[in-house]
Amino acid sequence: MINTTESDITEDYETTAIPGGFEFAGCIFTAVIAKPLEEAITSCAFRKFTELTAFTLPDTLTAVGDRAFFECTSLTTLTLPDSLTSIGDYAFYGCGGLTSLALPELVTSLGDQAFCQCSGLTSLALPDSLTTIGGGAFSHCSGLTSLALPDSLTTIGRGAFSHCSGLTSAVLPDSLTTIGRSAFELCKGLTSLVFPDSLTTVGDYAFSACKGLTSLELPNSLTTIGESAFRACKRLTALTLPESLTTVGTKAFCRCRGLTSLTLPHKLTNVGHFAFGDCPVLNSVIFWPRVSSAFIAWSVSNSHNRANWQLTTLKRLRSVLGLITAFALERRDVASVDPDGSKHVFLVQTLNFALF
Repeated sequence: MINTTESDITEDYETTAIPGGFEFAGCIFTAVIAKPLEEAITSCAFRKFTELTAFTLPDTLTAVGDRAFFECTSLTTLTLPDSLTSIGDYAFYGCGGLTSLALPELVTSLGDQAFCQCSGLTSLALPDSLTTIGGGAFSHCSGLTSLALPDSLTTIGRGAFSHCSGLTSAVLPDSLTTIGRSAFELCKGLTSLVFPDSLTTVGDYAFSACKGLTSLELPNSLTTIGESAFRACKRLTALTLPESLTTVGTKAFCRCRGLTSLTLPHKLTNVGHFAFGDCPVLNSVIFWPRVSSAFIAWSVSNSHNRANWQLTTLKRLRSVLGLITAFALERRDVASVDPDGSKHVFLVQTLNFALF
């Protein structure tokens, strides 16, 4: 094993890239100062250098390669130069000693899992140039408590902030159009969310098991809520669905056990199976004729056949009476019907089979 001091590794050499591919395997570095000629740190250059605590990157650096600092668990000090434009996949994965991060203004994208498992990270400053955050880029960064994303951002990738258990609030930028699959899944401490008017899609499992959320106000630009997008948000009691919404995916709000009432928007045409299933205190659903009453009954049915079903009112606006089958209602008896020409109210009172 070679013990190397800072002065040993700052000798002059002519190169435009710090080599990768385990070129420094067997060396124990505690600090590195790269000379100004380097333009790139290539893949795996300092992979698993567990003794490395500080790294000073040169002003000419433009790229940090994939896994360049993978699991440098002791790294606490990192200064990124203004010239940097690209950070590769897994570049700083598992650098749990990092506590703060400020990305330079020229960075436009972050690779997949670039800072995943940086559990000590408590401060994060993202540049206005950033347009894409890669899949899992900050996943399992449990030290993050708040998040303000730049106005340039259009896409949050798959699992980008999943398992950030310390995160309590997030402000999403006005430029954002897509929140990817599992982007904030299992952010159990998240209590506050501000959605931008530009948002069109919330991906599958995007906020699944965010147990701290109590209310949601979704923007009028939103058209699609994916499968299990807000599944098991158990404290969610207030939900406003926008008029622009056309699709609610399978189990999108399943197991949101605090929901008591629901009004579905006029443009809604597709509601997935059990979209509002296993919501035991949901007692009122109001919907429009674009979706059949039988299918709505299916979507709000209890997929686990529990006896504490509380649905008492199912209103179909501006519609003729539709068929609600026993199977769709899943052993619920429609005790009375009140067709008044503009709406129909179905009162569910017992657990017997019923068929219209």
